[in-house]
Formats: sequence, C-alpha cells, structure tokens
Amino acid sequence: MKKKLNILCIVMFIVLAAEACSMLGLFFHGFASGFNAGMNGKPETEVPYNNLATLSVIPTETSDANSFKSTDKTTGETYKVWPGTFMMEKTFKQNTGISITETVLGFVLFAAVIIALVSFIKFIIGVNRDEVFTVKSVKRLKSVGWMFIIAGVANFISGLIRANVISEHFMNHGYVVNYTEIVPFDSLIFAVFIFIIAQAFTIGIRMKEEQELTI
Repeated sequence: MKKKLNILCIVMFIVLAAEACSMLGLFFHGFASGFNAGMNGKPETEVPYNNLATLSVIPTETSDANSFKSTDKTTGETYKVWPGTFMMEKTFKQNTGISITETVLGFVLFAAVIIALVSFIKFIIGVNRDEVFTVKSVKRLKSVGWMFIIAGVANFISGLIRANVISEHFMNHGYVVNYTEIVPFDSLIFAVFIFIIAQAFTIGIRMKEEQELTI
C-alpha cells in the first residue's frame, strides 16, 4: 500500500515540479536572456528576449483592415493571417512603479513555488514515516494548495499589468486583449485538486479517530 502511495506521490511531485517550471520559465528566461545579451552581446538584427513584449489578442473582425500578410516559403503564395498573439519590440520606457511591482510579484511567485515544493517533499517524507492520516500531512498539503493559489494570483496580476501597459502602446486596430489567456486556470485547478486531497485526508483522520474511540 505504501509503495503504491509513494509511486502516486512521485507522479504528483513530477506534475507539481512541471507546473512550477512552467510558471517560473518565462521569468527566468527573460532574466537570463537579458544577462546573456549584456555579457556576450547580440547581433544588431536580433532583439534581446527581455526587450520583447508579448500580448495575447482576439481579432474583432476578419477583414483586410486588420489582416497581416504571410508568404508560404515552399510555394511563394501570399495569404492573409489574423494572429492570436503579438510579439513586439518594446520602444517605450516602463513606469518605475510598474517595474518594481512586477519584480516583487516575480519574487512572490518564486517564493510560493519553492515553499510548495518543499511542503510536498515534507509530505512525501512523512508518508514514508507512516505519517499519512495526520494533521501534519493535511497542513503540508494545504500549504501546497495555498502556495499555488498565491503563485497563480501573482501570475495573474503581473499578466494583467503587462497586458494593460502593452495594449496602451501597441494595440492594433481590429484587435482586443484576450484576458482569458492571463488567468492561470491550470494553477488554480491544481490548487483545488490539492485541497480536495487534503479534505479526503481530513475525513480519513476523523474516521481513524472515531474507530480508535469505539475500540
């Protein structure tokens, strides 16, 4: 039984780590790209990643007015496209307050993910010490859930700020911001799933206590 639980915990940890990596990926990618560009230099024709702004959009119409031209490299045929994401070079100076806020949110996201991973590792260790249906196990699981909610909220606020700032400068005619892409549904669903497991463990603790009282 413990072996199966360990296998499930390992699978859950892999999923948790993958989710954490996906949340932190862009943050560290931007930082590393900027650092490498400063240290090694980039060709003038290549824009550093940290100087690019990405915005998820929805076309409000599919006409010539808001279409872009794309050419098929194989046939040379030109056709119209209506992109769902804009990637543009940032040519404006960002407000200092906004930059500080995004930095703080980045550190909150990083701290929340690290705490979630540590809490889950403690949970796995506890399972191997026969601390399965205990208050400690439930607290560790709830800690993972709350940290992912905090990380998701930090991600959402950061994305909302970024979308509003970028849309003020770069929004093309015939497009609106796709705010649904900013909502971290995967993180929130994962957090709810963790809380469901924690609640199941809580029920198991109560049943265990009731069984001990009846003996």
